[in-house]
Amino acid sequence: MTDIVTPPTISALPPAPLATDTPTEFDAKAFAMVAAQVGFVPQANALASNVFNNATAAFERTAIAQAAASAASDSASAAAGSASAANGSASAASSSASTASSAAGTATAALTAMQVMYLGSKAVNSHPTTDNVGNPLQAGALYTNTGTNAALNKRGWWWDGAAWQLAWGDITGVYMPTTGGTFTGHINVPANATGTQAPRANEVMARAPEAWGKTKPMSELQPGWALMTTTTGRGTDWPPETYDNGSQAWLVETTGSATRAKQVATQILTTTPDYVSRVQGSTWQRVLQDTTWSAWDRVITAKTAMDQQVTANVPAGTTSYIVDPGAGGVHTVTINASCRFDLPTGRQFGDQVTLNVVSAGAIRAITFSGNVGLPVDGSGALLPFPQYPANGLLTLVFTFNRAGRWECFYAGVH
Repeated sequence: MTDIVTPPTISALPPAPLATDTPTEFDAKAFAMVAAQVGFVPQANALASNVFNNATAAFERTAIAQAAASAASDSASAAAGSASAANGSASAASSSASTASSAAGTATAALTAMQVMYLGSKAVNSHPTTDNVGNPLQAGALYTNTGTNAALNKRGWWWDGAAWQLAWGDITGVYMPTTGGTFTGHINVPANATGTQAPRANEVMARAPEAWGKTKPMSELQPGWALMTTTTGRGTDWPPETYDNGSQAWLVETTGSATRAKQVATQILTTTPDYVSRVQGSTWQRVLQDTTWSAWDRVITAKTAMDQQVTANVPAGTTSYIVDPGAGGVHTVTINASCRFDLPTGRQFGDQVTLNVVSAGAIRAITFSGNVGLPVDGSGALLPFPQYPANGLLTLVFTFNRAGRWECFYAGVH
């Protein structure tokens, strides 16, 4: 009679994965379930063998065999269910492993892409020339400089395809907001601003006057106001206040462009006592055409309604002198030989000029240009020319009353 043996015990399976588990928990349970199936199959086979053995014994034992057969049938059914469950767990574990592998691949690709476009923090003193895997830089790549180069560090940079550009961080202070702010240093702007553009300083009228001494020609002043001062007489191109060789101060206004301009200069200080009440506050003006400044012209006021005197010495080798009203209303000329006095043509009606002639050392002959009309008597005969002594002063007055002609009047001899 076949001996009845004791069936082996199948090890308990670990907890099955649940739908409510996290991905990590689900994967862990699934892998544990799959691993348990490895030992489960031999145990199930051993159990089946023992059941067959006991079935044989049961067959031999009528009553016991019937009961044993029924028990074996139940055990076989349970074993089949367990095997089916184990099969399902193995399939689920395989699917989870595939999903995990796919996620790992996606993460690796994302990391590679990120290392190309964001290079991270770099403690370097010059910009990188390749990405983190040694490949050429891609447009849009970013990195943060943490090196010691003050021109680069504490800033983020982006690659525009040709050069690194500032992406974030501090340049010299803070970004200027569109609502406005205050620069702590100067800015450079293009020339020839129009409309709402920011102009250069030399393109606008200065609000506060520049301050210069006599070494600065007034012709070099920029548009705006300038205060010119000296303690040793006028500068080279200052208004001809020749009476004052001491301290002077002029307030000069320059308007116009680089080739068309006007200057107005007002004397606000003179230390010559005789002239303080008489000419302090005198105003002069001149104009610029291309690169040439005109002569200074006094602006007549109640205080300065006086002629400007021109003093000249005509040497013996010079035979003529131009009596130009534009240079001054009074010409005091010393002659050392015979001399012809020429009056300019094309003047304005009403123009006049006074000529004082001093004949040095002897009586010198005097003649005039052809556009000068000398005085005549009632019959039309020329009046005798005034007799003047050596070193005496002869005064003649010329007026421009008819086209192309100056009328000469004998004013006297002193």
